[in-house]
Amino acid sequence: MVEKLTERAALVFSGWEGWLWTGIYLALSAGSLMYYLGAARGLALALTTMAAEIIVAAYVRFNREIQAARASSQELLSELGETHRQLEKYASQVEELAAVQERNRLARELHDSVSQVVFSIALTARSAQLLLDAEPERLKEQIERIQAMASEALARLRALINELRPPPSSI
Repeated sequence: MVEKLTERAALVFSGWEGWLWTGIYLALSAGSLMYYLGAARGLALALTTMAAEIIVAAYVRFNREIQAARASSQELLSELGETHRQLEKYASQVEELAAVQERNRLARELHDSVSQVVFSIALTARSAQLLLDAEPERLKEQIERIQAMASEALARLRALINELRPPPSSI
């Protein structure tokens, strides 16, 4: 009976209040046993009862603390999972942004170097076509210029392609 009261006190009260009620129940049970059974026999039996009451109260309190810790751990795990999902989302966005930036850089490089050379080749080829009828002796010079510009465009393209290749792994 007293163990049930101790258990209820431990469930209802937390902290020092629960231990205070447990102490009151211990004193009441020890006092009543000593009164009815005599000092020596009552105290001997009371110590066993008191130990059982303390164990019950401690068990209830520790069980409550364990449940609270589990709930807290579950909440933290849930928050950690949400944070992990957010980090994965951000990492994906960073990768996409890096790819867009690299595409833009590559587009600028192509426009600034190769595109201009190819445009010059087209203009020089058109002027060579016009020279074919008007001044055929200057045609060789124009064709050589076209070849030089084509070689330059090819060299710039190769340089850009080499920039895009991943570095060799050191396995």
